[in-house]
Amino acid sequence: MRSELQGSTPYYLRPSPRLLRLPQVMDLTGLSKPTIYRMIEAGDFPRQKKLSPRTVGWLEQEVLEWINGRPCSTAANSTVYLPQTATQRPHGEARTNEGYPKAA
Repeated sequence: MRSELQGSTPYYLRPSPRLLRLPQVMDLTGLSKPTIYRMIEAGDFPRQKKLSPRTVGWLEQEVLEWINGRPCSTAANSTVYLPQTATQRPHGEARTNEGYPKAA
């Protein structure tokens, strides 16, 4: 029964999921780091997977499916992801120096 669910290929011959780090994703897509993260927040790009407390990666298959599923862009139907200034930060107000000692 288990082999029917998994197919007839033995597990040791099946390709394992490959994880891509950010530089590899940037190379594959041609997108910059800020654009990738803006698209993730907008729900237009595959979300990264947490590998450790300070490390993330993307499943190669998800990124390739995203690339292959993208229509050829034209100026009329493409979404523009504008950079955000410090006053437009999504997590609240602009940063201030309150609570920090003044420089000597």
